[in-house]
Amino acid sequence: MLRDDYPVYKMPGKEFYCISRYEDIQEVSKDTAVFSSKMMEILVRGRARHPDEKGKSLAERLGELGVVPVDVMALQDPPIHKEERKVGHSGFNVHVVKKLEKTGKRGGRTL
Repeated sequence: MLRDDYPVYKMPGKEFYCISRYEDIQEVSKDTAVFSSKMMEILVRGRARHPDEKGKSLAERLGELGVVPVDVMALQDPPIHKEERKVGHSGFNVHVVKKLEKTGKRGGRTL
């Protein structure tokens, strides 16, 4: 129903939208200058935190209390996403995966 009748649906009482068509999701997710990917922050706060705000975000503070999950790399906006991706890729990249496949190891155990 969303895709057919409401491809861009404003969530009632919130300042964010549900986008239901694949092509639209692809376009929006690539335009981080206009659209935010900080889902946890948006869901908890109703809007994304401005990048110039100092200190931990509301989602991060609540996550530390175990109330909601802390934002993860896939749900971050630049420049945080880029920095976290660099760290992640330094230890987990195609070379590491191929080496693990050759040795038959997964999670430190031999298969």
